[in-house]
Amino acid sequence: MTDYKSWCLHYGQRLDNRTHDDWIKEYTKWVFGKEPPYPDRPGNPLFVHGDMRNDNLPRREEASIYKNDPIIVHVVGVNYVKGDKDREGNTINSDQEIIDACNAGEHENQPGHVMFKNVNDKDFTDLSSSVEQLRPEVFDFTADGSNSDLKNWDVPMPSGPQRGAWACQLLLLKIPEQGEFILNFDADGLPPFRSAGEYKIKVK
Repeated sequence: MTDYKSWCLHYGQRLDNRTHDDWIKEYTKWVFGKEPPYPDRPGNPLFVHGDMRNDNLPRREEASIYKNDPIIVHVVGVNYVKGDKDREGNTINSDQEIIDACNAGEHENQPGHVMFKNVNDKDFTDLSSSVEQLRPEVFDFTADGSNSDLKNWDVPMPSGPQRGAWACQLLLLKIPEQGEFILNFDADGLPPFRSAGEYKIKVK
């Protein structure tokens, strides 16, 4: 059986010349930017994340990529930006307060589970041991007002320039062969939030 764990990258390794910390910034630009379609994405990174409507339902997507295209799985995370209120209701005004709020919120997230298989495999392979916990690093990004997901955050995200950070669980993966694969993930966050998804990935 194929060793799918060897397709995962651990902290300190680079995927498409980017580290885990680099990829969370790229993910942020993507998830807060204009919404690109999931299907027919060959040659681009595939960003995987759960539903943002807080209805506890998994996000279900189908995607087409090329061999070794970067796959970035945002298993679960806590995000704060300057101007947010922390869990105690205090307004966040500084980089350190962003970091403190992310770290405090991260404790509410349970370890996530990621399962992966070729459609022809009988059983899934558990990739959970390859999920890396990222500590918050503050950076600037822009939230696009046309992104309909923004209103689904716990606190609706305002559009325009933002300064924020994540404390999150991230999996970097590449698929070095053609075929059809299924990636499932599930993680409980601050109750009642659940981050979950099922992605069917066709690799050309």
